[in-house]
Amino acid sequence: MYVGDDVWAELDPASGGISPCTVRRFFVAAAVVAVLAVGGTWAWDAGLLIPRLADPDDYGMVSPTEWGTRRAGTPGFYYDIDLVNHGDREVKLVGAGRSGPGLKLTAVQLETAQGWSGTEKTNPPPSLGFPHVLAPGASTGLRLYYAVTDCAAVSSGEWPVPVRAEQWWGEVTVSLRPRPETDDASSFSVSHDGRSAYSVEWQRHMADEVCLPSKEGS
Repeated sequence: MYVGDDVWAELDPASGGISPCTVRRFFVAAAVVAVLAVGGTWAWDAGLLIPRLADPDDYGMVSPTEWGTRRAGTPGFYYDIDLVNHGDREVKLVGAGRSGPGLKLTAVQLETAQGWSGTEKTNPPPSLGFPHVLAPGASTGLRLYYAVTDCAAVSSGEWPVPVRAEQWWGEVTVSLRPRPETDDASSFSVSHDGRSAYSVEWQRHMADEVCLPSKEGS
């Protein structure tokens, strides 16, 4: 049986309207959402959730500061990047690096006030420097030592460097992508997987430096 709106209005003049209680609930819910959004943004910027070790204005990439190679014996290399705490809280670094196809991670170091440990940069001592507390705005150098076990197997795709840190809620891993290496057109370079011959990911670039014939003049 159909009941018209005029009949409902006579039975309950307030029918179809929004009650004051519903209005209050709506505004409370909207306020909560706004607070959570602002709080989440602040927590991210402050590094409360994930440590901010890469410059957000640099697309989350980090630039290498130094590298070296070893051709004698087991070929290998070391690779340096800077870690900068862009957050507002201390970050406790507990480890970094990983092995992968064709690459064996042999040691990891954090730079000290006295510089790098060991007399031979490509023949490192055991991993040193961890754990290390990085204050807001502070930086430190990270050096990764690798042995190249299979030149052809080294990936040419993106291969971020994992950095492990302790947060207030537990351990977290931050993936940092070193900026791809770029060779000028006059340099000896090779292409991989259809990528530009003059811009390659860091691990492939380093493997080429170790495995391919030396560049003229080096």
